[in-house]
Amino acid sequence: MMVDDLLGQLKQNQSLLLENVRRFSPSSYKEQFHPDLSPPGWHLGHCIYTECYWIREKILNDINPGDQFKELYIPELSPKSTRSEELPNFPELCEWAEQIQSENRTILIEKVDQTDQNPLLKDNFLLHFLIQHYAQHFETTMYIFAQAMIKQAGEYEAKQKLETKPLSRVAKTIPAHKSSIGAKSNHCPYDNEHPAFEHAADEFNIAERPVSNAEYLGFIEDGGYDRPELWSTVGWQWCSNNNIECPEYWMRDSNQCLFTVDESGPYSLSADDPVHGVSYYEANAFAHWANARIPHEYEWETAKRSNALEADGAVWEWCSNYFHPYDGFKAFPYDGYSIPFFDNQHIVLRGACRYSLPAIKRLSFRNYYQADKRHMIAGIRLVFPEG
Repeated sequence: MMVDDLLGQLKQNQSLLLENVRRFSPSSYKEQFHPDLSPPGWHLGHCIYTECYWIREKILNDINPGDQFKELYIPELSPKSTRSEELPNFPELCEWAEQIQSENRTILIEKVDQTDQNPLLKDNFLLHFLIQHYAQHFETTMYIFAQAMIKQAGEYEAKQKLETKPLSRVAKTIPAHKSSIGAKSNHCPYDNEHPAFEHAADEFNIAERPVSNAEYLGFIEDGGYDRPELWSTVGWQWCSNNNIECPEYWMRDSNQCLFTVDESGPYSLSADDPVHGVSYYEANAFAHWANARIPHEYEWETAKRSNALEADGAVWEWCSNYFHPYDGFKAFPYDGYSIPFFDNQHIVLRGACRYSLPAIKRLSFRNYYQADKRHMIAGIRLVFPEG
């Protein structure tokens, strides 16, 4: 991709995040709508601080104009529960963000055309990195919108009743073969996608489509949330302790009909849409109920490279393995991006969702969350036993 195109994409993603934050009111921009989600204003400030750090401090060897916010916008230094009270006022934050974004783009225009040995500029790495960083935080602010709408959905009446459908077992058989895993390009993907390698895959049968709302309702109506034998020990403990009865975004109206919400508000559940808002614990319990399993991320990528997956990109899809370094992994541009999450607590998700921007819609991209998280647009694709 040409430099001008990349700069245009960076500007677009900067604007998308800024516009999202401006959609909140001067009071709600600092509200924490979910324990796992920072206030929307924090995401904007964090992205500005991050781009200043890499552009001004690491490339220009200059003072980072965001340093006064260092303890607020570096996640490790700022617990989510304290971020609201430290945020600047709304107009100040937005004006600062817009000004710094413009200045940083000007710096990049001057630097990327120069012959520079800085590895951050090689193959336009930093441009790709910042574009993707904004994309990820844009997606998170969309989750915040959805959480905000949950609090406003109490008066909605579902237009149609969701009915169960039998689980479809239509699958594609992927024959045993060697498949490439990971990214071969060095300039765009994140460090955890490298290095690419050959994986010897055994034959497996993967569902053509993710599990639908109507299919998931069958699990619920068959007592899926009341049957400990379907759950892992830790999953059942989580389910019981938190009184989990349905996906995160499912709600019931005054007639006990199910409906859901997104960033635009409440709406009736579509039977054939992929279910989302489920944790890994729920996905795994559903798989046991269905006499199936969750795919390993290598199987998912192998199936994707084989053009076997339909409706991928509608929801992030849970995989069965922990986030881990590939053999030969090297951290770049810093140790803190991937390494802290190689902790045997974060589980990989593959694909994308409807909030994902193009910059992170690639088959080697690895998302990751802890097993109990379910505020994301995350769903389930199954692998069926032979026969």
